[in-house]
Amino acid sequence: MFHVRQILNRTGLLCCVLTGCAAQITAQWTVVNDSPDPAYVSIAFGQQDGTYVSQGWWELQPCGGSAVVHGGRLAVSGAFVYAHTGKGDFWGGDNLFCVADGKPFSLIRQGNCEKRGLRTVGFRLENIRGGSHTTHLTGSAKSTRHCID
Repeated sequence: MFHVRQILNRTGLLCCVLTGCAAQITAQWTVVNDSPDPAYVSIAFGQQDGTYVSQGWWELQPCGGSAVVHGGRLAVSGAFVYAHTGKGDFWGGDNLFCVADGKPFSLIRQGNCEKRGLRTVGFRLENIRGGSHTTHLTGSAKSTRHCID
C-alpha cells in the first residue's frame, strides 16, 4: 500500500507541474462599465474542490461605474464574466454557467439551468494573476449615447 501511495503522490505532483496547477491566488477583481448604458454583471470562478460558483448581479452605472466583484482567494487564475445592458448588448463568451434573472444569486451547482428555473449564458474568460485585476466593459452598438472622457 505504501508504494501505491508513493506512486500516486509522485504522479499527482508530476501532473501538477505539467499542467501548471498553482496554489490559490489572492486577487481583487474590479469591473468597470465604460459603456453609455447601465450594465448588469455576473461572474463565475472555480473553487478548491473543483466546483464552480456563478454570482450576480452587480449594477454598474454608465461611463465609469465600477464594483469590486471578487476580493479574496481564487482557486485558479481563470475566472469568468458576463454582463448585459437592458438594451440587448452583452459581454460574454463560450463558457456556460447558470444565472438567475432579476435577482441576486450565488449558484454552486451548474448544468440543467433551465430545468431549475435559471438561464444558461456564455461567460468570457478573464486571466486573473493575483493582486489587482480590472475588466473594462466597452462599447454599445445599440446606444446613440456616448461617454465623454
